[in-house]
Amino acid sequence: MKIGSTPKPCDNEFGIDIELMQKIGFETIDLQDFTWSTKKSYSLDENSFINYYSRLKNELEKHHLSVNQMHGLFEFQVFRWDLKENWKSSLFYYIRSFKAAQILGCKYVVLHHRHPKGYDENEWTKENGFKYNIEFLNFLAPYAEQYGVTICLENLPFSTKHSNVLNTYKIVKEVNKENVGMCLDLGHLNVTEHDKNIFDVVTTIGDKLKVLHVHDNLGDGDYHLLPGQGNINWPEFARALKAINFQGSFSYETASRSKDQQVYFDEETSLVKFAHEILEK
Repeated sequence: MKIGSTPKPCDNEFGIDIELMQKIGFETIDLQDFTWSTKKSYSLDENSFINYYSRLKNELEKHHLSVNQMHGLFEFQVFRWDLKENWKSSLFYYIRSFKAAQILGCKYVVLHHRHPKGYDENEWTKENGFKYNIEFLNFLAPYAEQYGVTICLENLPFSTKHSNVLNTYKIVKEVNKENVGMCLDLGHLNVTEHDKNIFDVVTTIGDKLKVLHVHDNLGDGDYHLLPGQGNINWPEFARALKAINFQGSFSYETASRSKDQQVYFDEETSLVKFAHEILEK
């Protein structure tokens, strides 16, 4: 299993410290170029877009890095108003991420659950959330298939009843398409379903699990802590990944505790070591 992370930022053309990521020991990255509609990736003309991501792929390959997964548009912040009849208005944003994934050789694009702006908990029930997201994934999956992309629906740490881990799995299972899977955000799981056995959750998801967001917390908030700073049962998590023969990347989504480069480097190298230690036991 390869060890990955969200990009380490720096002030260069790509906004990624590629050399540092290689030096730390990461093998894959979780690209963040498509999270918001204001990102540069959405404003490039078609030729510039293709050229940019072709050059990024070449630069990553020089440093023995690949893009295992990408974040697509964070819809809940940008298109919460978007109802079924308006889905096509946001299609450009999703297709852009699918095109970039194809250029980069990345199979997985992570998406969040969708819900309309200003939803009321009494009106936007779990049943409504199920129906809406199932229909949307069925709408979007054929477009992703054209680019060889698997959409991965991510469990969220919010109060929307349809977006916790097990209900996200039920949505993905109901859609029942080869190119629709699940992103398991471990920290979000610990917030919404900390009372559940992590081994049971992961083995229930089984082969629908394609992508990981790995970070820790105490179950009281989505803080993206380093492993060991929270209360996640890491040996059980590693055991579960082995039980389902998980083939994806062990990809971190942690926040650095320090701006000091040396401390930052030490923390990140310890993450690579930690991953190897728990996965090889």
